[in-house]
Amino acid sequence: MEYLPDILLMEKIGRYVNRLKRLYCFKAVDEKIPISELYRISTLLIRYTQHILLDPVSNPDELAMKNGWHAMLQNGKHNIIDIFNYSNRAVCGFQAFCKSFEGSDSIFFSERMMRIIAREHLEAWCMIATLQKRNVEYYKNIWVYEYYDIIKHEQVVALKEINDLCIQWTDTLQRVYIDVYDKLFDNRKYQLKDKYIYKNHCISDGTSRPWLSTTICKYESDSFSIAYDSYCPEDFDVKNPPVSIRHTLFFEEFLARKTPLYDGLHCLLYKGVCDALGFKAEGLTRDYRRLSLL
Repeated sequence: MEYLPDILLMEKIGRYVNRLKRLYCFKAVDEKIPISELYRISTLLIRYTQHILLDPVSNPDELAMKNGWHAMLQNGKHNIIDIFNYSNRAVCGFQAFCKSFEGSDSIFFSERMMRIIAREHLEAWCMIATLQKRNVEYYKNIWVYEYYDIIKHEQVVALKEINDLCIQWTDTLQRVYIDVYDKLFDNRKYQLKDKYIYKNHCISDGTSRPWLSTTICKYESDSFSIAYDSYCPEDFDVKNPPVSIRHTLFFEEFLARKTPLYDGLHCLLYKGVCDALGFKAEGLTRDYRRLSLL
């Protein structure tokens, strides 16, 4: 986590922040939330979960959560308590709990909670703490779009919006990959090479929503690059043909998840290691789905 740039941390916590907004009204300026406030409220949310689990409660909603959570914990599993699944029950109690800590700088929770709360909470809290440690002042949503709304547009319009998103994504991803790789490794053994260009297509069979297909051409090169090219693969130089041409549906999955930089970086690092060791990169599993970029 310490090697990830700020933009990846903010991208990754985006879903968590949106879910947290259902429980707490942040004092945002131009939709920017102070990292200090985000850290405080995310800490309080873990502390509130601990309060429900371990302290006597009489509120009917909190009592229902307490009984349900204790039943879940009896099976011996770890990191399974997700208060967001009970947002309607928790919203009033959590807001009152936050008010009880106004003016207090001492907010702690038991180390035991690290084994109890859902991984999303723990991961987001650590990332927010990292941003605060770096003295980042504000959180801002990295991706302001809804993929499944875009894909419903007329195909020419949808494709232009998707291409714009992909260009922004892959241009940033290329820079992030080189930056993070240099922090992780002291040689070029595991660094990807070759030049990749891609082109998107909106496809529809007329019976369901359109979906995104992407054509990727690979060219030999001593350095790694990935870029959009509207002529891929129809108009390549016959004297320098691509090493391979493949078609994938995974770009849609990257965009729909709204963590394309975070997921894309992991896929590139993983593929680089596999290529260097002579293994076939099978893709990475995210939320029970396999992702592969190149």
